[in-house]
Amino acid sequence: MAANGSKTEGGHVVVACKTPAGYHLRAFVKKRVNEPIQGGGYREIDVWVEAPGHRRHTVFGPAAPEGGQPCVPVVGGYAINEGVPADLWESWLKDNVQHPAVVNGLIAGFPNRASAEAFARNGASLRSGLESMAPEVYDRDGRVVETDPRTATIGKQFKVQQYTQAA
Repeated sequence: MAANGSKTEGGHVVVACKTPAGYHLRAFVKKRVNEPIQGGGYREIDVWVEAPGHRRHTVFGPAAPEGGQPCVPVVGGYAINEGVPADLWESWLKDNVQHPAVVNGLIAGFPNRASAEAFARNGASLRSGLESMAPEVYDRDGRVVETDPRTATIGKQFKVQQYTQAA
């Protein structure tokens, strides 16, 4: 099943990702190991190790090198990643259910591309907070136009003090 409870096709899901750099999906399992303690002896602790038999998978984000194209199609600011193994996605999602990107809808899995693209179009206005900023954009008349709502607050939280040198 995909993140939204729909059955997957062929054991793969389509992941829509809005964080620019994307993610490396890996599955982990808990293992009990002995840890040496000071003064001699051991104690049992839990460690998380990469699950045997699970392969890693890269989910690309919408970022691209300067002058280049993203690695995958981008719809509404979301990179549409096809062919993500469903078992790996479900394991990663279970381990990262409280991750801010999951909670805020910046990454989600779907059974097919049409569902992922519909989700991406609906979330086009959602901001990850990691987008690049252009604090000064000019219109045809040379006036500064603010296109990013975050630019209105840049520098306003800082007080600028003038220092003068003593003569």
